[in-house]
Amino acid sequence: MPGSKSITNRALLLAALAEGRSKLDGVLFSEDTEAFIQALIELGLGLNIDKKHCSIEIQGQAGHFSRNQKTSIYCKDAGTATRFLIPVCAAIPGAYHFSASERMSERPLQPLLEVLERQGVKFDYEREGYHMPFTLQSHGLKGGNVKVDNGGSLCQKSFKAKK
Repeated sequence: MPGSKSITNRALLLAALAEGRSKLDGVLFSEDTEAFIQALIELGLGLNIDKKHCSIEIQGQAGHFSRNQKTSIYCKDAGTATRFLIPVCAAIPGAYHFSASERMSERPLQPLLEVLERQGVKFDYEREGYHMPFTLQSHGLKGGNVKVDNGGSLCQKSFKAKK
């Protein structure tokens, strides 16, 4: 894969959720990807990291995480870590504490978090509003029809979520 933090984080997530072992080549190591990698380690994934050869091997968890009871995930300034890991964790029963840098904690998460609340996810916010830090408590998602506000775009996405 090309050296891109966005593509690297997407590939890391897919490999983490897959069944079996995956090897990613052409990994870009940056502050954002390091935050994502650390989050996966906190979620209990086994990773073999080879920065010299820009590769990572991941033992996928087949849609589950072998983590501690309450996992703490620090997203730093990584938007992809924030926007990808919150809904993935919401889909997998457990308690997850999310925090980030001051700058990332100011970014709007309300549309995403409201959708997850409608799916039965509970949030305990440490400050007012839909911002990190917070603890996410989930028993899995309800499923059904879901409408997501995609940030003021002219089109809105609607999809059928499966339980």
